[in-house]
Amino acid sequence: MSIKSSLIIFLFASLVFFSCKKKDTSAPIITLKGEATVLVQLNGTYTDLGAEAFDEHDGTLAVTTKDSVDVNFAGTYYVIYTAIDAIGNQTDATRTVIVRNDADQYAGNYSGKTVLGINTSYFQSTLATSTTLNNRIWYVGYATANNAVVYADIRHDTVNVPKQSVDTGSPVQTHFYSGLGSVKIISDTLVFEINYTDSIPPGTVSSGITTYKKLNL
Repeated sequence: MSIKSSLIIFLFASLVFFSCKKKDTSAPIITLKGEATVLVQLNGTYTDLGAEAFDEHDGTLAVTTKDSVDVNFAGTYYVIYTAIDAIGNQTDATRTVIVRNDADQYAGNYSGKTVLGINTSYFQSTLATSTTLNNRIWYVGYATANNAVVYADIRHDTVNVPKQSVDTGSPVQTHFYSGLGSVKIISDTLVFEINYTDSIPPGTVSSGITTYKKLNL
């Protein structure tokens, strides 16, 4: 075979080779293991199930994972999976992980009512949930102070208000609040009913009932 013929064959083979390489424009396919959206309890645990990648030219590929899930802070997180084939075609896939407080169902606006002896007072209240402690909630308005902010913990429909100090009122005084109650559905309305104790040093103590009814806005 002449040098000229060999050169032609080489050039032709090279052309075919590089043409084939150029045709590989398809990116890998990533398949998530498990659900694309996952709900995780605040302060719970999260174990990522990972993902698999396959490329029509290169077969099974390795998958790299970027995971920033923080189970101790409520929020929405994204787990990113990446696969790259031999010539650089890249595919990314995402799993959404939602870390949530189990008490989120209770958050919202409420009408409040406090009964202390023969006196009844009314106020508007907001209930928010903690972003760091599961089943912890915050009330705006408590006992006879409609601007007092207290926290409580919910366990199986039982509401516990641990003893805590709050500076409130006019003039401002330090109150030590505590309480125990329940959450229930009455006539399709979510209701919290708490028996509270309000202690004001050096020796004033009063007890009453504060009721919160959720406003279905």
